[in-house]
Parts: sequence; structure tokens; C-alpha cells
Amino acid sequence: MKSGPDKFELLMRYLDGKHSGDELHAVNALLRSDADAREWLREISHQAFALGDLARGHDAKEHQAAQLRPTFNGWRPLAWAAAAVALLSAGLFGWSQWGARPVVTLTEASGSVIWSGDRGATRTELATSARLPAGTVETIGAVSSAQLRFSDGTLLTLGGNSELAFAVTGQKRIQLKSGSLTAAVTKQPAGHPMLVRTPTAEVEVLGTLFAISTEREATQLDVASGSVRLRRLVDGRAVEVTAQHSAVASLDAQAPLIAGVPTMPPTHWSADLASPPTGGAKGDWHAAGGGAPARWHGVPMVMGRRQGAPVIHHGISVRDHARPSAGAFVTLATGSALTLRWRTQKPAGLLLFISTQLPGGAFGGNFELKPTKTTGALDADGWHTATFPLRSFQPLQSNHAEFSGHGVSVAIVTTYERDAQLEVTGMSIGALTP
Repeated sequence: MKSGPDKFELLMRYLDGKHSGDELHAVNALLRSDADAREWLREISHQAFALGDLARGHDAKEHQAAQLRPTFNGWRPLAWAAAAVALLSAGLFGWSQWGARPVVTLTEASGSVIWSGDRGATRTELATSARLPAGTVETIGAVSSAQLRFSDGTLLTLGGNSELAFAVTGQKRIQLKSGSLTAAVTKQPAGHPMLVRTPTAEVEVLGTLFAISTEREATQLDVASGSVRLRRLVDGRAVEVTAQHSAVASLDAQAPLIAGVPTMPPTHWSADLASPPTGGAKGDWHAAGGGAPARWHGVPMVMGRRQGAPVIHHGISVRDHARPSAGAFVTLATGSALTLRWRTQKPAGLLLFISTQLPGGAFGGNFELKPTKTTGALDADGWHTATFPLRSFQPLQSNHAEFSGHGVSVAIVTTYERDAQLEVTGMSIGALTP
């Protein structure tokens, strides 16, 4: 970026936390009017995100910081990462639109969906057909999802606990701060691709169907159709990811950045509840002993919000530790069923939930079942065992009513009326036994 001394010094003072109130207003005005300033700050911010994470827990990778360190003095990644978070949350550097012009329409919503703007405005409990200006949309709780539609027909779908900032400033700019996103992108104008940023990667899209999921240290991209360019922020390397291929961009500059063909998940899967949770799974593990089997105890889980307050269930969530945390671990068929072995210390309603993906990684819909409280055979130690056909699960999105051929990315079991001291010792998904 070619910045004059005054402009450069002003931005540096902001990043170092040495700005006055008047200078903060000047930063806002500068970023509204100066595209070069916004671009420079975007690059510095994302470098700060990456290096800040590295500094906090990746001392073995300090050589990566040297690859990115700018030539000017005063480089402080931890402090600048904090400043970047503040900028990103406030939407100051081009990832949000100045003003209140509607940019997207909320075409589908379930669970808790919240929109917030760059000036502190917030809208909760959003309803379908709401028109939203540039800002940030959050889906709160595993059962929540939202679909956003741009005027050109481009669709973005968020699922689970996800947070996304969006704007249109000559081109669509998306910041996936956390969680997962499926995008069906119509053909974009030449020279103006849709840009999607995560803490570790940038994606350029001209028109395609893809899914992207991000955690603090890695981003996974799955392309269903078309072609997408994935750039790893830590070193600037890029790869073209074509239809039916996937790639992962992490903070490790030494890791290979390649596009590969993902393997189809098996049609039968059993949870490993004899070991502590890994890979994003949740539960309080207890080893076998005293005549009791190894089991996971339920932990508090935010499943959404109601009238501004969090909805808390107590349960476990299961993923397959051998696969990426956002990836599918079992493929469903028409006759698939979930088999569960559990017990509770108090009577309470039981909720079974699965989130699914289409082949290629796109969002496939959420499904849930609230079985009757007397379901399942009961043994002398109070353990219930029951098999629940997937066809008895209810879809939470009207446009995702089918599950056959989908992959399951997360399975959740909770009690929802109160903490009933849920314990789960067995869980599997496979073909329903005649």
C-alpha cells in the first residue's frame, strides 16, 4: 500500500493503542473513504490474527512469524491481534457496509439467529423474510441455522454455532469468523469475485457451490461444483480446488496445501465412548469401574436462545476424531437408524439431534427426535437401550427434508427439561436391523 506518512502513522497509532478519541474518529473516516487503507489494514489484521495465535501456543513455529514480519519497527502481533479483533467486530475495515441499505434477505431460519451492525444495532429472534443491512449474523446453538440470499440469487447457509460478517463494496465480502458455511454462488462480475475470509484462509469465488468450515487454527474447503481458489494466509500459498475435491489451510506453513478427493464415509459408525472426547466432541468422560461401563456424562450445552436468554440442555455431542471436525463420519440411507444406550438419574425429556452434509460438504439439514420417556428396554442398572429409525426424525428446515445419501457431521443427545444426570455408554448409526 502506498500511504502518506500521516495516514500510516494514524493507523499505526490505532494498532498500538495510542490513539486519542479524535484520532479514532479520524480512523473511521479514513477507512470509509480510502480503499488502500482498508486493504492494508486487512492484510495486517489477518497477519496479526495468525501470528497472535502462533505466539500464544505455537512457539515451535516461530520461524513462520519471521516469514511474515513487516520491515517496519514496533511489530507486536499479540497487541495488534487484539486491535484486529476490535476492528473486525466493529466492521471498520471494509467487511461491512456503511449505512443501513439492505444487502441480504433471510430466507430460512431455525433456532436462534442474531444480526448485529457496525454501530451497535442488534436484532434478535429474526424471522424469515427479514431484510438485513451489512453486518454480522450469528447462529447460536447446534440446532440453529440460517440462509441468506443476495439480490443476485447467491445463497449462504450457516449451521450450528457460526458467525459471519458480510458486506457488498463493489464485490461481496464475507468474513467467516467461526463455524461452517455453505455457499451457492451465482456467476459474479468479471474482476469482482466473492471473497471469503477466515482466520487462516481466503477464498475467491466466481460462481460455484462449496462448503467451508473454520476453527481458530485451520479452514477446510469442500467444493461440490465449479472451481475455487484457496489461499493460505500464513504464507500466501494458493491452490485451485475443483469439483468433488477438498483442501485444508492451517497456520502451519510447512503443511502441504493440496486438493484431494475426500473418501466417502462408511454406512455404519460407532462412537468411541471408552475414551475422553476429542475433535470438538463434548462430554464428561468416566472410565469403567465399580461395575459400571465407560461412559460420557452430559455437560451444559447452549442449544439456542429464547427471549434473549440462552437455552441450556445437558448432554453430549459426538464427532469422529479420525476425520476433520466439520467432516461427515457416517453416510445415511433410507433404512438408517441411531442406536443408543443411556440412563438418567431423574426423569426428563430426551432429545436426539443430527446435522448432515450433502456429498461435497454442503449443508444437508438438521434433524431431531424427542422420543417418549419410556422408550427402550431397561436393565437392572437403569440403562435403556433403544434403536430410533432416522425416518422418525423431524427436519428442522423445510427445504432439507431428505437425509438419504447425506453424511452426519455431528450427533447430539441431551435432556432438555432439566439436568437429569444423563450418561451415555453406547451410540451407533447404521442400517436398521429387521
